[in-house]
Amino acid sequence: MAKKKLPDHFLKDMQALAKELEAESERGTVILSASMLEEALGLILRTAIHADVDDKIQRELFLGQGAMASFSARSKLCYVFGYISSDEFKAIDTIREIRNQFAHFSAPTPQLSEQRFTDKMANVRGLFPVEYDACLE
Repeated sequence: MAKKKLPDHFLKDMQALAKELEAESERGTVILSASMLEEALGLILRTAIHADVDDKIQRELFLGQGAMASFSARSKLCYVFGYISSDEFKAIDTIREIRNQFAHFSAPTPQLSEQRFTDKMANVRGLFPVEYDACLE
């Protein structure tokens, strides 16, 4: 049984979306960046599904209340199946928590410069290339 690979266009799509983030608000950047990460985790999991698995079953797993539909479930599954390390899982979970706070906020709008976020981002910094570190401050 053959396994799928990541789509050839995936990296280009992510690069294009990253470029679009430059025009976003801080809130939009947090939410869209986390969404990119969630999508990447989903694609990693999809590569593990054998090619002969029915498309309907795959859709049911990744949509709605499916077992692989949420950001949390995707990160946990990637971790337990060994696709990401413990440190990566912790960092992704931190990003997920921050995304949730930005997506479900009540006034005033959260700011990444707030102590509650800067403390959490300290867990994430080591996983990103140096040139992106300034974006996290």
